[in-house]
Amino acid sequence: MMKLKNKIILLISLFFILGLRSQSKNLEFDSLIKKKSEEMLSKNIPRKDIIKWNLEMLEKAKKENYKKGEIWANINLGIQYYNLSKPDVSLKYLNKAKVLADKISADNETYAKIFQEFSQVYFTLGLYDVSLKYNSKGIYYCKKVENLTTSKIFLEYAYRVRALTLDNNKNDSALFYLQKALTNLPGPSIYSDLGSFYIGRNLDSAKIYLGKAEVSFKKIKNVKRYDFSVLYYRYANLYVKENKNREAIKYLEKSLELASNGKNRQHLLNVYKLLAETYNKIGDFKKERKMLDAYKNFNDSYKDAQARSVNFTIQNLENNLNKEEQKYKYKIILYSIISVFIMGLLFYFVFNKKKDEVLDQKDKIIQEQEFNSKRLEKKLIDGVDDLYESAKSRDSNFYNKFQKLYPNFNNDLLAINSNLQNKELLILAYIYLNFETKEIADILFLSPKTVQNKKHSIRKKLKIPSKEDFYIWLRTYIN
Repeated sequence: MMKLKNKIILLISLFFILGLRSQSKNLEFDSLIKKKSEEMLSKNIPRKDIIKWNLEMLEKAKKENYKKGEIWANINLGIQYYNLSKPDVSLKYLNKAKVLADKISADNETYAKIFQEFSQVYFTLGLYDVSLKYNSKGIYYCKKVENLTTSKIFLEYAYRVRALTLDNNKNDSALFYLQKALTNLPGPSIYSDLGSFYIGRNLDSAKIYLGKAEVSFKKIKNVKRYDFSVLYYRYANLYVKENKNREAIKYLEKSLELASNGKNRQHLLNVYKLLAETYNKIGDFKKERKMLDAYKNFNDSYKDAQARSVNFTIQNLENNLNKEEQKYKYKIILYSIISVFIMGLLFYFVFNKKKDEVLDQKDKIIQEQEFNSKRLEKKLIDGVDDLYESAKSRDSNFYNKFQKLYPNFNNDLLAINSNLQNKELLILAYIYLNFETKEIADILFLSPKTVQNKKHSIRKKLKIPSKEDFYIWLRTYIN
């Protein structure tokens, strides 16, 4: 009897040890599959070699029947083909990852990554509404990731992509998501994006953020060539705005050289196009022709892949609609059964008037709460719109309206410096609403130079660094 007991204990111990080993092995695989591709790319290893490595990892995961490993290998392959300007192939791998993820009910991090990469591909295809839909899903799962560091990295990336998509769609909400990304995880990429955002709006702010991005990138080891390529392209845009065309060409040529291992279709097209335009401005028509040819050839080679991607998207949408239709039929049946059951209960309790009255009263309270909530939300939106109109029309009650909408504004600022004057608080209110210096000057009947001097004086009082963007500082530290 004792021998049998010892054998059972030994078997249980053996299974426990094997389980721990398997778990440890899977964790090693996860860490490798998530990080290795980025490490290889930062060392400028060709993407074809990165794809080969991921295909090997995919086969390894299949042999060991490790589904999560298969999912991440497919995600990585989707990313690499997307960067090789093959969105149709990228979407197929991402779709495989999604199907596998649904089968095993994957974790939040995995779903966040899948949806965000879908969003990225659709963005480059110009399907902005579809991109935003997947981006919303990505953000939803990002917020549910338990590891705070991982969640912050994911959210910073997701907010940046959303801001870029909105900006391309001429939506003013882009700055809001850039600020969320900056608050979530400050770093060179978000500084670069903010610099790009301000190039067409405020050149001084653009210079500050591009400068911050360059300094930050130089402090990091093994920065991807593509990140510098994007930064140099943005610097070139800045110099074009300042009519420094030869300086712009230097940066564009650097950008083109560094983009070779990260063929983001839209980025390369942007570089070719701006180079052609800038060569034209300085009268170098031979190089202009060369860039226009490169633009045309690259764009033409992409069209077939783009068409296949759109077809793939339509098929996916049709499949989803069919699934939704099937779900709808099941819901109808389920609701019918529930309805019959509820009717039976209501019939049973028909003589219990008191309970019915309580239920009715609860329904009224819920409806009233919903109505009040919607009314409050509408009131807030209308309040902000009214505030902008009030400011632009030089309404004498503007600041009273502003204080009602932002009751803590004065107290927060005066807590930092109690010597702030009423005129300075008024200017701060305009800055808080993102009015430019010229607009403030026009509203207050002052010269832009006078407003600029007042802003400089306020910076000193609030101890705001000269390189810090005034608007973002206010939105970050003042409620």
